[in-house]
Amino acid sequence: MLPGQLTALQTAEHQLFTLEHGAHSPAVLLIHGFPGSPAKMRPLAAAIYEAGWMACEMLLPGFGPHNAPP
Repeated sequence: MLPGQLTALQTAEHQLFTLEHGAHSPAVLLIHGFPGSPAKMRPLAAAIYEAGWMACEMLLPGFGPHNAPP
């Protein structure tokens, strides 16, 4: 596969996300591990959201499509 054809971590499930109830709900910041992506944290985020909390996942530098070769 040529560098321009890499598609790993390009789908929406690997992008940062926020599940929120409102501006005044308690919040949890989720941070994926190495070599993970936000996709690994979505099930935990869903459980946190169902419990009434806001769940935010970040995309660490060096992971995801913004670091894929052109």
